[in-house]
Amino acid sequence: MTQLIKMKTFYIQRKFPKNTAKQIYSYFDIPIDEELLCGIWNSSIFRHGFVITNQSLYWYFKTKNGMKTGKIQKESASNIQFEISPYISSENSVASQANSIAEECSKLEIRSDKGTEEFYITGLTEEKGRTLCDILKFGFTQNELPQIDLAGLVKEMPLVSLRNFTDKILNLGDAAAEKISTFKDYLAKGIYEITHIKFVIKQNEEDSEDSKQESENKQDFAEKLDSLTGSMTDRKVAETENKQTSSKARGLAFSLLMNFIDICASLFFIAGIVVIFRPELLKSSCLQPDQFKVIAIAIYILSKITVAFYSKKVYKKILPVILIVVSILSYFLFSYSFNLSQNSNQPNVFLPFIVTSCILELLSYFAFEYSCGYRSRTLFKKIIVIIILSFAIYVAAKFAIYEQKNEFLIAARIFWIELYDFCRTLK
Repeated sequence: MTQLIKMKTFYIQRKFPKNTAKQIYSYFDIPIDEELLCGIWNSSIFRHGFVITNQSLYWYFKTKNGMKTGKIQKESASNIQFEISPYISSENSVASQANSIAEECSKLEIRSDKGTEEFYITGLTEEKGRTLCDILKFGFTQNELPQIDLAGLVKEMPLVSLRNFTDKILNLGDAAAEKISTFKDYLAKGIYEITHIKFVIKQNEEDSEDSKQESENKQDFAEKLDSLTGSMTDRKVAETENKQTSSKARGLAFSLLMNFIDICASLFFIAGIVVIFRPELLKSSCLQPDQFKVIAIAIYILSKITVAFYSKKVYKKILPVILIVVSILSYFLFSYSFNLSQNSNQPNVFLPFIVTSCILELLSYFAFEYSCGYRSRTLFKKIIVIIILSFAIYVAAKFAIYEQKNEFLIAARIFWIELYDFCRTLK
């Protein structure tokens, strides 16, 4: 089966801020002593593509038939050649090739004494294909980009500063995941020392499918290699374990980030509904209720779209987008019906519309979560977090407009002072 790579256009990244560089080192398993020279991505969102360092060339692509990863070191690759040529590919078997629809693509070959790597790329024009080949050749052999005008053929990676900010969050998530994993190991060992009962720590259910598949492939490869050579060296075993651990940590950090964005979207949506009922909560704010509702819904839409497009378990992106539209329509139906009921002499007439909009909103929320691949257990936890945070935010907003809050703070301070004095007498 031909592994087709979609690359209608490609993006070049020349600058690597600290947090972004840390993520790329981890994502491509690049040694920290290598210097990043250039990244060539086939998407403005995901880091799928080539990375050139001062010592090696790395690649990581997602295809219909799985992941294509690997690297070539400059020292070990002599007489290396980069060539690109047209190619006709068919996903069907040879027996049915006459009745199949063949796809024209480009075949990029990297030939060296170590062997030949082939990349079948769809969507590239002939000129863009040659440019990609030149960039890889110059980057690998000369440690620089070709000195030609790339305008119109290559795009610069957009929003590098914003991506660096999200990478900082992912790095914090990686560190937290590593500490949690270490704590679980210590806890399991401590319990075993006391009770002599072994515990198996289950993996986080929200690890990406790609990370799991990659770990399984690496494990299978290690087992086959072990059967051929008798045993692996301790260094290779350690490298395999470190890569698997790194892959799991990246999956957990990314999952935490997506869940955080999803929870924030729900909180803004709930805040917009609460302001409909209690517009006086914004008395101490510079925003009007109508302005706040527009901002809240805009953040909700942006956050939900981010979750839908970044979620690796979404196979049809259009379905979550449709559900977001349904939730927005339900919100406007609720707001319109509630305002009419407040200004009408017969408010009960609009009650069915209010109830219907609430039901539609709940259904669209659950459908969106399941369409993004979230499990019932994870969804239940998110709902609990949303309820707790919503209540806390509502209490804080009510306290902000409380007219006697200064007296309340003074009374609370006196209470804690008296409690402290009482505790001192117990010694």
